Amino acid sequence: MSHGIWAPSIRYYQGLFYIIARNMTSGGIFYVTAENPKGPWSQPHWIDSNQFGIDPDFFFDDDGKIYLIAASPYEDCQYPNQVIIAAEFSLEKDRVIDKPWILWGGALVNAHSPEAPHIYKKDGWYYLMIAEGGTEFYHCVTISRSTDIHSRFEGYHGNPILTHRHLGEMAEITGVGHGDLVDTKNGKWYMVILGRRNNPYKYQSIGRETFIVPVAWENGWPVINPGKGIVESVVHESYGQKKDDLEIIPENEPFFDNFNENKLSDEWESLGVNENSYVIENSCLILRPKGAETYPEDRKGCKFRQKVFIYGDDNAENTERLFNFWGYPQKDFSFSVCTKLYFKPETNQCAGLVFLQNNFNQIKIQICRKNNNIWIQTVKVETYEKSSKAFVHDNVYRYDVQTLCEIKYMYETVYLKLSAHFGMWKAEFSQDGSHWNVLLDHIDGWYLGKPEKTGFIGGKAGLFCSGDPLIQTQGVIFDWFLYEPL
Repeated sequence: MSHGIWAPSIRYYQGLFYIIARNMTSGGIFYVTAENPKGPWSQPHWIDSNQFGIDPDFFFDDDGKIYLIAASPYEDCQYPNQVIIAAEFSLEKDRVIDKPWILWGGALVNAHSPEAPHIYKKDGWYYLMIAEGGTEFYHCVTISRSTDIHSRFEGYHGNPILTHRHLGEMAEITGVGHGDLVDTKNGKWYMVILGRRNNPYKYQSIGRETFIVPVAWENGWPVINPGKGIVESVVHESYGQKKDDLEIIPENEPFFDNFNENKLSDEWESLGVNENSYVIENSCLILRPKGAETYPEDRKGCKFRQKVFIYGDDNAENTERLFNFWGYPQKDFSFSVCTKLYFKPETNQCAGLVFLQNNFNQIKIQICRKNNNIWIQTVKVETYEKSSKAFVHDNVYRYDVQTLCEIKYMYETVYLKLSAHFGMWKAEFSQDGSHWNVLLDHIDGWYLGKPEKTGFIGGKAGLFCSGDPLIQTQGVIFDWFLYEPL
């Protein structure tokens, strides 16, 4: 259910890193460059991309030629079915310089959603690796090759080279697809791959994550996780391979921010606002209302472009449709988030904690003003109807906003906490941070983990405020934020 940037690809060529992607909000393909992947990155180079669809990538050939590859545009009559296309590209002119041609249509006849193309050159062969089957349960990785990049590619007889759809819906990891190959400095090969962590309840609120598996080459084709052929939660390399020195990020680590720096760290993510939307003063994060709720105003349903968060800066004409949110990505099925805040809301202003799967599916605990009183509320937003059209921008979503519980509160300082154990949630508050009061327990949030409601990405738990920005207030002062695995 996300819009924004889809499927960025990063490549290195002649001293520069290139990231190329499609912005689904604006509809354009662009690339940026940097000498260091940490940045700074250049301003976007926009490409006239009407001839191309989603998931663009660059291929830098060893003869100096550059190619732009992507899926063909949806519903383009010149292609009977969706296929992978390519065209030569000029960095000097920032455009393709010849007519696109078809590389491959996928391993299956009329394959569903051939996308995510990447080209590699090895031992005189051009290899084209793609995803097909759709981005959910039937996702897979297939591969083809050719000695001439301008000719049709021949599919591998062993396709798909990776999928989990044969493992069933209860597999530990599902929806595996959209891979990319990496050749390390010591000659070892790996594949990074998207997938979803599952659990016995098929609860997938974390969304798609990146996994890694070892790769070996046999008879001119890649073998994924040799001897096993699947993505595992823990990589145990075998098949005569030595283990690389890979940096493993510790799991189940808490995240705490007491806002002692002059800007938010890269761990924080935002939707619809930029760094000018907050101020850090006296080790506190200050957010000010931006004029919109965390869900759309049209509760009867609306088209995709109307329902998404507005992406842009604070000076954009659509600022009144923004709301101020900064969140930390969910990394565990059981976790809690907690904060201390100071807030005296005026009319139509609210602030607090929210678990935001998207603006149609969320749970929050908030402080607000209603009928000249200040209230603590637990609010649930849930999709109850969705059309099933093929293209995201044609979908219509209908949803309910429910205030599940509310009590009056008379103090400006409050501690708020949201806890989740898989699909069951609890909302709590405290005046002193030691004695907690349960506002509501056993909140049914299983819907937040259903794939049809999560979209591509997982949920984010974080801080928000919304309401009338014209009312002069000191803003919402957050003292600290804690995400803690349970």
